[in-house]
Amino acid sequence: MPPKTKPFAFPESLLELQRHFFAAERELSELYASLPTGTEHWPEGAQDRVNGLLEQQRQLAERIQGDEHWASVPTEDLVEARSDLKQQAE
Repeated sequence: MPPKTKPFAFPESLLELQRHFFAAERELSELYASLPTGTEHWPEGAQDRVNGLLEQQRQLAERIQGDEHWASVPTEDLVEARSDLKQQAE
């Protein structure tokens, strides 16, 4: 990975949203790993839990993407800044 050309500072609220997204992503991955192959064999409520986590991820992604912070980042730096947000939130 090439070295960063610019340091990016993010508001704590945006970092927290990214952390919540990662947590939902991990929880969904763990849930999928615990379920049998084929949704027809899933225990009752499993599909609702999966759907809930997918919806949570969607909402968090929208909030991250739509955060007002991005308006202060030059267009040419957006990809690098979004990548940096993910790294800082880990």
